[in-house]
Amino acid sequence: MPLVCLFYYIHDKRRIVYLPVTILSLVFSAVFCGLKAFFSFSYRIAPDNFFRNYAFFFLSESFIPVVVITGLLLGLSRDSLHYRVSAFFAAALPYYAICIPYRVLSAAVPYPFFGLFIKPLLYLSMVVAYSIILELLYGSARTGKRKQVLFSVLGLIFVLCLPAFVETLWFSGKFFVLQIVIFCIYEGGVVELCCLKKNKTMKEVLEYLMSIRFVVRGK
Repeated sequence: MPLVCLFYYIHDKRRIVYLPVTILSLVFSAVFCGLKAFFSFSYRIAPDNFFRNYAFFFLSESFIPVVVITGLLLGLSRDSLHYRVSAFFAAALPYYAICIPYRVLSAAVPYPFFGLFIKPLLYLSMVVAYSIILELLYGSARTGKRKQVLFSVLGLIFVLCLPAFVETLWFSGKFFVLQIVIFCIYEGGVVELCCLKKNKTMKEVLEYLMSIRFVVRGK
C-alpha cells in the first residue's frame, strides 16, 4: 500500500494541488501510529461473536477513519467545497498507507496472507470507490438530482461496510469460498467504477493491459 501511495503521487498531475492535505495526513498518521505503539496495548482478545467482531473492524478500519478525514476536510478547511471533496483521496490514502501496514505488522507472527495482501487491497479499493462516489454525490447534489444523491449515499454506505465484512469472515476462519467471491466482486466493481470515471469500458482497459503485456514480452 505505501508503494501504491508513492506511485500515485509520482504520476498524478494534481499532486501539487493536494500537497498540503497529503503532508498533514502523513504527519497525523505517523503520530497516531507512534502514540499507539508506545502508549497502548494493541493486542485484542476477540470475542467468539461475528457481529461484535464485525462492529470492531467496521468502526476501527472503515467508519471512524473515513468520518474523521471527511469531517476534517469539510469542517476545518477554508478551501472551496469542490476542492475539499476532491481532496478526500489525497487525504485518506496516506493514512491507510501507514496505518494498515502498522496494524498488520504489529499483530502476531507469522503474518497471514490475508493481512499482507488481501486486506491492503480491500481498503485501498474502499478509498478509491469512496472518493469517486463522494464526487458523484457532490455533483448530483449541485444539480439537484435526488435519485442520484440517494444512490450515491447508498453506494458510500456499501463500500464502507463490505471490507469489514470480508475481514470478519476471514477472522472467523469460515466461508473461505464466500470470502474469495465477495472480494473478487468488490474489486471488479471498483475497477468498473474507475473505468466509468475515465469514460472507458472494461474491454478497453483489458485491451490496454494486454497491449502492455505483449510489448513487455516483445522486448
